[in-house]
Amino acid sequence: MPLTWCDWEPSLLLDIPESWPPGLYVARFTVEAPLLSVMALRGRSAYVPFVVRGPLAAGFPTLVVLPFAAYVAANPWPIADVRRARALSLDRPFAGNGLPGGFAADAAFVETLTGTDFATSLDLHAGLIDPSAYRKVLFRDDLWSPQMRTAVAKASLSGTDVGGLDGVPEPSIDFAPGPDGRDDRILIRCL
Repeated sequence: MPLTWCDWEPSLLLDIPESWPPGLYVARFTVEAPLLSVMALRGRSAYVPFVVRGPLAAGFPTLVVLPFAAYVAANPWPIADVRRARALSLDRPFAGNGLPGGFAADAAFVETLTGTDFATSLDLHAGLIDPSAYRKVLFRDDLWSPQMRTAVAKASLSGTDVGGLDGVPEPSIDFAPGPDGRDDRILIRCL
């Protein structure tokens, strides 16, 4: 199955104020252009989920790692049977309105939390967060790269309470550079 990816140029960069608390956020984009070529889309919205991480110095006791790797792996755009695909690009839109499957349940869970830091499983893979800096790490992602598992295992050995569904899974994915050379843009299912 050929790799499908979108060679997008960044068209919007969000400057997140420091006053925003850590959490799971959604950007909403609505077509408002009166051009005839987009009349069928006028007023329609698409959404993009993103996570705001807290500053490490804030000392949050708990880190919740949101399952963005699972979101990518289950995203049926542009093919319905993504489970057969060995390689999936992170550079493609989520099907439908832009919110990944399972997102509503994750958002409902996140709304109940206070005094918590957040990150994505992609942040964990890239080493952008140190789970051992927290007293507790919670996750729901069933897809793990070797780097993700190593980081969480080290945190557990250093005394961090690690909690997830069914423990810490064995590595089942890895990441590779995208066609444009950027690191970690292709999710690879391990055989």
